[in-house]
Amino acid sequence: MRYRLHEMKTSPALRAVIIVAILVVVSLLFTNYFVRDDPPANFNMTTGERPAVGFLTGHGERAIGTQYRSVAAALEGNYEVREVNLADDTSALAEISTLVVAGAPDVPDAELFEIDQFLMRGGRAIFLLDGTVIAPGTTRGQADQVNIFDFVRSYGFTVNSDLVLDEVGADVPFRSGDTTGAITYPYWPRVVPPNLSSGHPVISDLDAVVFTWTSSVAISDEMSGGLETTILAGSSGRSWTVPAESDLDPGQTFVPPGDDAAEIRAGIGPSYPLAVAVTGEFTSAFAGKPVIVEDGEGGVEFTEPPDAIDRGLETQIIVIGNARMFEDVLLVQNPSNLVLFVNAIDWLTSPTH
Repeated sequence: MRYRLHEMKTSPALRAVIIVAILVVVSLLFTNYFVRDDPPANFNMTTGERPAVGFLTGHGERAIGTQYRSVAAALEGNYEVREVNLADDTSALAEISTLVVAGAPDVPDAELFEIDQFLMRGGRAIFLLDGTVIAPGTTRGQADQVNIFDFVRSYGFTVNSDLVLDEVGADVPFRSGDTTGAITYPYWPRVVPPNLSSGHPVISDLDAVVFTWTSSVAISDEMSGGLETTILAGSSGRSWTVPAESDLDPGQTFVPPGDDAAEIRAGIGPSYPLAVAVTGEFTSAFAGKPVIVEDGEGGVEFTEPPDAIDRGLETQIIVIGNARMFEDVLLVQNPSNLVLFVNAIDWLTSPTH
């Protein structure tokens, strides 16, 4: 799909201010964290034991001690929140109910196998994967095709190396001297009903969700066999996609691609899935394949674990083409995203779904 960008006649200084307004740290933490009053369904009311939620770490993922402090704090009232470093302890997954993978990590094959078997045993997971990465201090995206994308593709999810623009975008504030204002930024799609799956527990109490610099998520046509698939959020009919390697400068005029511009302007263009949830039994990503184990000296060994599970128990997986939307600095402006995150963990961790 081709696209065109027309430059806005603004000064470099003003454009810099706008960019900084989007990227600047508004606050490292919320003044008041979002905390649920009701415990999750698998909270043990007798012993007070809380289910554990683990955040994968060790490969450059978003960390609960830095970028994800707000989501960790919001969960801690009802969950035991911990980091999971499989390089240090391959049994760590046995102690959690739900795994969070946030970012675009390149994970060793042996650790991916442990995650796969966790899912096969009925463990739950949410994959927040940046199909496009943005280097600090720049306004240009780039693709990052690390192996986590192939891993989730084996279950039927494809996080595309694109960026979704939507004329129904969030308003981004800016300040230049004594002048303040706001611009609608298409790279931040603001998803509202009917493009939110309001009947799903993850979405039911939300009026809007903002997806910041997000990639689209495709679901394989082969994903069938009793799997229940829900598109939790999708862009509006006034949206389009561009390659990952695109200019993110908000000081430009955004124009839909020529071939589809009329339909997009009319609101009848395609809607792109941004967040999907699937319930059911999955086939192992390693079924019929060896596991590559690194020996620590640059060599590798191909192994076939004798007790590997090829077909799993029923589980639940959520995939979103964006990890940055849950960072502290962006939750300040988009608090509903925190509600979405907590709802997702509740849904994944609850045994009643």
